[in-house]
Amino acid sequence: MLVKKLCEVPDSIFDLAQYELQAIDWNSIDDNRSKLKVFYTSKAVHLRTYNLQKGQLPPENAIDWAYIVDTVENMNETPKYPNVMNLVNWVYDTVKGIRLGRVLIANVEPYGEIKAHIDPFDYFAIHSRFHIPFKTSLDVLFHDGSKSNFEHMPYKTLCQLNNRIMHGMINYGSNNRIHLIIDIALPGGNKVF
Repeated sequence: MLVKKLCEVPDSIFDLAQYELQAIDWNSIDDNRSKLKVFYTSKAVHLRTYNLQKGQLPPENAIDWAYIVDTVENMNETPKYPNVMNLVNWVYDTVKGIRLGRVLIANVEPYGEIKAHIDPFDYFAIHSRFHIPFKTSLDVLFHDGSKSNFEHMPYKTLCQLNNRIMHGMINYGSNNRIHLIIDIALPGGNKVF
């Protein structure tokens, strides 16, 4: 199993967050995520990100990023999305989180793909990954790397991704896929389910 469907998000919280997400000009987003081979068909707005210590140079490769456990609000972006952050807090309380990690709004282009991978090392040993689809279709599918086991995350549903096993995603549709992605530490760490 790749996707655990937890519950539907209440309209009162979801609708306000969706209004903020609809205002994003994706053509103006230039983030480093799309420069990584595994994420080359996606862009993201980072609301919470890795906490680099003062004077610390950013890691040069994706694996080294996964050793950084501490996160911090992105003060250039987080204040623009108060209703999204209210939704993040609702998720945190719903899953009984003990530590908030990275938070991002991820957009995968039509016919885009997130290559199969396992989320590695210290950061993902602690943080579980949750998704809320804001724009999706039945053509947006997660897979186990073999592309023989496909699972879908329904619109407006809080889902947990089994990211400690091989997983990837394909958008077979002609529309962008937009998910809110929230990493939260749970008691006992990020366990395979």
